[in-house]
Amino acid sequence: MENRYKIAVGSDQSVILELLVAKKKRYARYILLTTASVIFLIPVIIILVLFLPSGEPLQFGILFSFIISWLCGGYLFRLYLWNTYGREVYVFGTRKLTYYANYRLMKDRYKEWSYSKIDIYYLSNNEVFPISCLQNESVEYLHQTQSSVCFILNGEEIVVSHIQLSLAEVIDIYSQCIPSLYNKRWIAN
Repeated sequence: MENRYKIAVGSDQSVILELLVAKKKRYARYILLTTASVIFLIPVIIILVLFLPSGEPLQFGILFSFIISWLCGGYLFRLYLWNTYGREVYVFGTRKLTYYANYRLMKDRYKEWSYSKIDIYYLSNNEVFPISCLQNESVEYLHQTQSSVCFILNGEEIVVSHIQLSLAEVIDIYSQCIPSLYNKRWIAN
């Protein structure tokens, strides 16, 4: 099974964690793309066929409905990009965690949190648990159970990933990220 995460070290010695979206079925993605294209192109066709030849100006109500149509088409296109190329990116800098969602053609706005201490937990039934709770679980359970990755900042603030990974992958992320962060002396023991 291929990992759905990547860990790298940036040029400024920051640790970069990318969580990759599990690609949806191909036909579902094509339906999204086709629907987005049709919704986006209908107003363009109406303008070219009805309004340009007649020379009539666009009325406010028609223009407003075109804008709504383009927004809906844009939203569906964004869903297509997320389900095809989506990834969540966490950058652990010196006492700063930065997050953004990457859609390949566009990125969401950046969110930043300051911290003096950081730890990685997992989420189960809307409760946060330390990774050490998983040490007696079977390998099969760890590979089959999905969970979000949680970052506990300063012992109180919780940042939760939207992408769910297997518990085995969460343990791998913990074992690779935490030593890197401790070696940089960015967090307190």
